[in-house]
This record gives sequence, structure tokens and C-alpha cells, in this order.
Amino acid sequence: MVDHVLRYAVRARYISLNPADDVALPRRNNPEKRTLTHDQVRQLADAAEELRTMVYVLGYGGLRYGEIAALRVGDVDASRRRL
Repeated sequence: MVDHVLRYAVRARYISLNPADDVALPRRNNPEKRTLTHDQVRQLADAAEELRTMVYVLGYGGLRYGEIAALRVGDVDASRRRL
């Protein structure tokens, strides 16, 4: 992003050269993704007590915390098993 701004500044002649041109950027570190086993999800849900259902929805439903926090009763259709 900063590099784009600096390139624009050179093209617009606000600066004569891009000071970031010869800067070597560090390699991106993509950490290995780890997932919980079914047993680990169950253990976590059991430990969560009253939040047990939320742990299962987060673990298996693919929702992020902000999405599940925004759910309301009207968003749940138990007869069709849908959120």
C-alpha cells in the first residue's frame, strides 16, 4: 500500500524517486493452519457449559465469532435445522 502511494508521488512529481524501490521486503510467513479434532471440539464444548451450543456452531458451522454474536432468536429455524 505504501509503495503504491510512493509510486503515485513519483508519477505526479511530488518526489523525484521512490525511496522504497530498493528495499527488500521480508518473506510472508504463512503459519500452518491447525484444526481441532472432533474429540477436542467436544471437550471444549463440554468445558464451555452454557455456551456449549455456540462452541459447536463455531466449530462446525464455519461462523466467525462476530457472526455468531450477531445471531438473534429469529435467525434460528429449528424445524429446518438452519441458521
